Amino acid sequence: MFDIIGAKERKKLKDNKNKKLVVFDWGDVLLDVNSPVYNSYTAIKNIGHDMGFDQHSFITFLKKKEFWTTEGEKLELLINEYLEEVNSEKTVEDFKECYLKHFRQITWFEDMIEFLTSLHDQGVCTGIISNLCQLDGELLAEKLPMDKIDYRFYSYNLGVEKPDSKVYEIVETVSGCSPENIFFMDDKQKNIDAAVARGWRGICATGDEITKIKEEVYRFINTEH
Repeated sequence: MFDIIGAKERKKLKDNKNKKLVVFDWGDVLLDVNSPVYNSYTAIKNIGHDMGFDQHSFITFLKKKEFWTTEGEKLELLINEYLEEVNSEKTVEDFKECYLKHFRQITWFEDMIEFLTSLHDQGVCTGIISNLCQLDGELLAEKLPMDKIDYRFYSYNLGVEKPDSKVYEIVETVSGCSPENIFFMDDKQKNIDAAVARGWRGICATGDEITKIKEEVYRFINTEH
């Protein structure tokens, strides 16, 4: 769905060549998944408890690549297969509601959200690249100022996860930005390494390192490439 570009879109991409794009990861950059108060591990444990799942079985299910790279009916079929496998009387809707209930309790890095918003207001293109499931996508839509995010690259609708080079190739193709004009922040070094290998700028950091992140981003914005 990313290779069908009309004449108008091609002109826009050409105009974007010299435009700066700052891209954020979601987990541990915008969402505090390791918070000591309530984190992703706690959420997963509580989902398993509420749904009556064996924890080992549930964690194994969440590690399936398909959970993060499919959406819609395919995702629902995947969840339903797991429910049948563990002989659960719960429904797919029960699973979705329980997942969202617990992941909504994880706190966000509010200052990082404000930073993202401020960049957009300064005329800088912003985006998100994240390995997340479709349910997580709903959480982002609930919390983030989506009108301030120009590009959204989620594994569940890309069908591929970081650090696969296809993800970064899609970002370049869709945004039209030159690699040297893209800055990416992520909490995993392997994801940053894959971006840097393509000529991107980047930093491995978490949302609680916002001072360091801001310094690197503003240095990137104010540098001529």
